Amino acid sequence: MIIFGTRGVTSTKETGPFNCPTCGDQRAYSRKSVRRFFTLYFIPLIPLDQLGEYIECITCKQQFTEAVLAHDPIGQAQQLQAAVGASLKRILAIVMMADGKIDDAQIAAACHGYEQVLGMAIDTHEIQSELGSVQNGESELIAEASRLRDQLNETGKHAVMQAAIAVALADGPVEGAERTFLGNLARELAVPLTEVQTLIRSATVA
Repeated sequence: MIIFGTRGVTSTKETGPFNCPTCGDQRAYSRKSVRRFFTLYFIPLIPLDQLGEYIECITCKQQFTEAVLAHDPIGQAQQLQAAVGASLKRILAIVMMADGKIDDAQIAAACHGYEQVLGMAIDTHEIQSELGSVQNGESELIAEASRLRDQLNETGKHAVMQAAIAVALADGPVEGAERTFLGNLARELAVPLTEVQTLIRSATVA
């Protein structure tokens, strides 16, 4: 009796390094291809149609689509940091300009606040350059804060709020446009105003 049929046969097409989402680190992968073969006495003889491909982590054996090869957590983190840094610079510049006067104490507070939020230093010239590019303070502040709302966790939002408050307080009490801008910032970041008032009192006492 002749026994024939078909079955899928998996083969490795290539290997290489990738960032495995399951392992959380760089690992080696193998690209697997599954093809249907005509079999005779259970032996695959004639290749037929290709059934598909997938990426397999050699370490954890988890299987992924090809899109996983573009997974770059380090690059994504750097992009996020750059985006947050750009928005934060603009927000601090806007708060500085709210009362129409800017002094060295505010610039120093902005540099310190930036470092507290992002963990990296910024040159005073970068802050001064940002001041010169602000066109419509209130609407720009709302737009930048809205972007940060989706990029930061609660701790990050509070850190941004603290940095802005420190800048506003650097040249005296928070009044007028400064208070309005801080209120807009808190609303867009979804930080309760009661918490903002607590932060202002804490910063004033310190």
